[in-house]
Amino acid sequence: MDVIIGSSMRVGRDTTHEGLLATRRYAEETRAFFLKHLGHINVFLQSGDEPGPAWVVNMRPHWKIYQDMGFKFYTAGSSALYHKGGYIYDMHPSASFPENAEQTRKWNEIGHAYVGWYASQHVGVENPSYIRKQYGLAPYRNNFSMLCNYSFSINPWNDLSKDTYKPMVFAYCTRGELVDTMAWEGFREGVDDIRYATRLRQLALEARDAAGGIERRYAGRRALQYLADIDVTGGDMNVIRLEIIDRILALEALR
Repeated sequence: MDVIIGSSMRVGRDTTHEGLLATRRYAEETRAFFLKHLGHINVFLQSGDEPGPAWVVNMRPHWKIYQDMGFKFYTAGSSALYHKGGYIYDMHPSASFPENAEQTRKWNEIGHAYVGWYASQHVGVENPSYIRKQYGLAPYRNNFSMLCNYSFSINPWNDLSKDTYKPMVFAYCTRGELVDTMAWEGFREGVDDIRYATRLRQLALEARDAAGGIERRYAGRRALQYLADIDVTGGDMNVIRLEIIDRILALEALR
């Protein structure tokens, strides 16, 4: 069942009886729509953007109505979302750096929500090496559970078209295709780094806990120690990739 992310949540104007009745009506209409067109409501709805704490408090009764019907939801923002709604959110795009492990710790202690990062950078400079680290092993190491940034085409192609933010684009969309960029290749390689590291971790945990000879358990522990020691900000990602592959092949041979 495919997860759908990004549809906006409609709510009543306030938390009065009438306002909450309106929210219930909107939620029922939204539920009927997705069941008709998708056959499921495995859907994350967007609600607001970078709000303050009072807004989060006022929205909690509306969110409960949607969650009671089986929907999930998210809001992008910073610390106010955790302090006033950490136990409610199903997904949290955090305005933070992927190099910051502390940002995920509290959310992961609660344990039910996906946690991502954005805004540091909003795409940023077209440096594929830097982008590879920011979208690869840095968030992976620091226990972010998703990538959630404006990476495709939120603004025009022209880098000079905006006077506040530069356009938030990695790759330029066209009809049915996209125009590749070095920045997008950095993003793609970062995601591939996560795949390789995940496979190594899976094999290492299996080996660490295996019955039989001690050498296989040693190999699993050494691989986990290597993952713990990777320099995710200053290391050469090409070398790290090869080191990970070498350990994957060694652990596969011991199975």
